[in-house]
Amino acid sequence: MEAQGALLDELMGKDRNLTKEEKKGYREMKWDDKEVCAYYMVSFCSHDLFANADCDLGKCPKIHDLKLKESFEKSPRHDAYVPRFAAELAQFCEKLVYDLDRSVKDGKVRLSQVPASPLSVEKAEKLSLLEDIKEKNC
Repeated sequence: MEAQGALLDELMGKDRNLTKEEKKGYREMKWDDKEVCAYYMVSFCSHDLFANADCDLGKCPKIHDLKLKESFEKSPRHDAYVPRFAAELAQFCEKLVYDLDRSVKDGKVRLSQVPASPLSVEKAEKLSLLEDIKEKNC
């Protein structure tokens, strides 16, 4: 259903269902509006990176619109905005990497604090067999 709405928006515009009175107050969205995702304009949105992963950021609260991106790329102000948007994206990604590294480190600490359960004889034999195979292949 969402895909169909997006297709209609693309073909007929986002204001397709507005009455004449509502259209008077309607303002067309522009690429430099605060509601538009600057990361998407310059490259990619980091919210799309980890979809369905443990560190999923969820849906981006800002607007991703291909027409707005094309408008941005054709804009005479494009070259002035790209460095700023790219720097913001890089800063966000660096913070994300820092947070994920810290999460992995915390997970390793928690894992090291869990007492190791002794291996059953069967599992110990399988592990020994796998180590032998690894030594032969390496």
